[in-house]
Amino acid sequence: MSITRILARVFLVLGCLLLLIAFLTGCERDPETPTSPAPTTTTIPAPTARALMQPTGSFLFNNCTVPPTSTCIFNGTLVNNGTGCAIRIEGTLRLFDITGLQLGGVYRFSLFSQQIVQPGERVGYVANFVPITQALATTTYLVDPQWIDTACR
Repeated sequence: MSITRILARVFLVLGCLLLLIAFLTGCERDPETPTSPAPTTTTIPAPTARALMQPTGSFLFNNCTVPPTSTCIFNGTLVNNGTGCAIRIEGTLRLFDITGLQLGGVYRFSLFSQQIVQPGERVGYVANFVPITQALATTTYLVDPQWIDTACR
């Protein structure tokens, strides 16, 4: 077999391979068919309404007991300053004296678990069993509420 015949066969095989590749990759297409996929429409979801529970107003201690327990109940108010509703509101409370020293530990509070708080709504909360000595020395407090955003009803 001569070199020209071998080269002819090689070019024939290469030509067939190129045609096969062109067919498989879609080079042979109707010119009316668009070359790029149709543009997709991305829908950006509307912002979710979120609750924002914040302390408001003053605080007070009441229902203080005498020895041997000598405790009081802390009363505070939260307001939902968000655009959505809140449920399962709970949190922690820290009390401070006039020098900024934290009095005692951290007190926990929670509202009725199924209570839904609407935007702008105020809700009271209580922390029980605050020693009367801490209640008498408290000048300020720090409340850290947590909640779950929920659909408003």
